[in-house]
Amino acid sequence: MFETIIIAVLTSSIVTGLMVFLFKVYFKKLIEEYFVIRGDESKFQRNIRNKYQETAINSFPEVSELLYRLTVITKHADKHADPRHWNPDIRDLTSEFTDWLFRHRYYIAKNIFELLHECKRTLQDYLVMYDIATRQDPNKPEGFESFVNKFEKRSHRIEEIHNEVLKTLKIIAKGN
Repeated sequence: MFETIIIAVLTSSIVTGLMVFLFKVYFKKLIEEYFVIRGDESKFQRNIRNKYQETAINSFPEVSELLYRLTVITKHADKHADPRHWNPDIRDLTSEFTDWLFRHRYYIAKNIFELLHECKRTLQDYLVMYDIATRQDPNKPEGFESFVNKFEKRSHRIEEIHNEVLKTLKIIAKGN
């Protein structure tokens, strides 16, 4: 009976020792694979950086399309003093652009984000003009007509920002 207990203890000790050794080898390899620095960065860090860059690059075509469409709409708006003649898509596209900017703000370089944020503010100015002009309420805010006449047309700035985004996209594409 004593021999049986000794055999059981030795067997479990050997099995436990082998399992510890195998887990140690496995986890060591796993840790090296993801966290041990090889050169300047670990594979884990490279994977994160690559995913970040991939997300940033993949987001540019969508914003480029939105900016192009908004440039066309604001150019049309600049030619028509009365906002009631503007393209009503300005509302949905400005909202879509704003949503895009919030979703992708962490993936955009600071200088590009600042340009796009400026564009968003400009588009919101257009949108305020459009919303007030197309209200069902015939009573416009006092001074609205004067404000419409003094409203600075800025479609050219939206077009400049669009071109800057395209230029950045081309630079990024050449780098990959």
